[in-house]
Amino acid sequence: MTSHERPSDRTEWTLQIEGMTCGHCATTLDRSLRRVPGVVESSTVYEDGVARVITSGPVAAATLSSAIMSKGYRVVGESHRPLGGPRLDGEQTLDLLIVGGGSAAFAAAIRAADLGAQVAIVEAGAIGGTCVNIGCVPSKTMIRAAEVAHRAGHHAFAGVRARVEAPDLAAIVGQKDALVAELQQAKYWDVLAAYPSVMLLRGHARFRPDGTIEVDGQPVAARKILLATGAAPWAPPIPGLDETPYLTSTDALALQELPKRLVVIGGSAVGLEIAQLLARLGSAVSVVEAIPRLVPAEDEEVSAGLTEALQAEGLTIHAGVTVRRVAGRAGDIRVEIDELPEKGHAIQLAVYIDMAATRAEETKIVRINTNEAA
Repeated sequence: MTSHERPSDRTEWTLQIEGMTCGHCATTLDRSLRRVPGVVESSTVYEDGVARVITSGPVAAATLSSAIMSKGYRVVGESHRPLGGPRLDGEQTLDLLIVGGGSAAFAAAIRAADLGAQVAIVEAGAIGGTCVNIGCVPSKTMIRAAEVAHRAGHHAFAGVRARVEAPDLAAIVGQKDALVAELQQAKYWDVLAAYPSVMLLRGHARFRPDGTIEVDGQPVAARKILLATGAAPWAPPIPGLDETPYLTSTDALALQELPKRLVVIGGSAVGLEIAQLLARLGSAVSVVEAIPRLVPAEDEEVSAGLTEALQAEGLTIHAGVTVRRVAGRAGDIRVEIDELPEKGHAIQLAVYIDMAATRAEETKIVRINTNEAA
């Protein structure tokens, strides 16, 4: 079996499952199923009690059932079907090869397919890109959960008493993951099934000297190549950071336990939404920004108003400071910052630090010589 995950080589399983009680159950099931050899993707929706599993090569129903039963759930119904679509052989030249499997890639693939092109999308990770998997959808879902918790304990109505218990972060994340799986299914997997002239190639793409691309060692010829690899979290060169465990915004949205203390490095939109949602759920949060004000791309009035609002919610804001160094281990991290000259430097203690400075282009152009490709 090669790295080319063609629809014609794959099987779609629909498994009816009993025993799930929350979105976190669905997340646990997906993790278990993805460890099964031959499983390409697993998307479980708790509300429907259904797991949709894509396999490549021979995978038995009993194997999938065992992975589910190992987590304490039951399979009460099963169906499967081969996924049809074009087959890519060594002699075929595609009309369009798209590197990346996010929203831009799918928009291009759909348009090209509508024009009659044979298209392949190359993706090594989860299809759907940043917005569905690790960006807009998960962050806004968790922001809304944190808002509900915050408003329950902070309202202006006399005579209305609300009691807010400690949040179950794992359950919040599980519900978020279930929504991500549902949207990934509707907006990406179902689209692949609806466009038989679009195939998915699993793996990493590299350029060859003859102008073709190889996917995990397998050459692929295409008349046109589109790079749509998106962006990934970027960490600045802070002394000690390479030796210190830290979170990216992606990691922060997958935490299973609420950190008692968190330092967020980066005061733009991504950093502030992570900072506020975790603070509203109960973490003690400090935000560190090198530029003298938060969200420096916005008007000064916006920065001032946002700073005041966040401080009113209990966040500590350090703007116009430099991170001198970080050190420690998970659960016990020290962040040393230079503040204004008259204040000298200060030490921020954290269970975690979240690197939310910015995102950087994901594309890495790798060219290989003929001998390496042989």
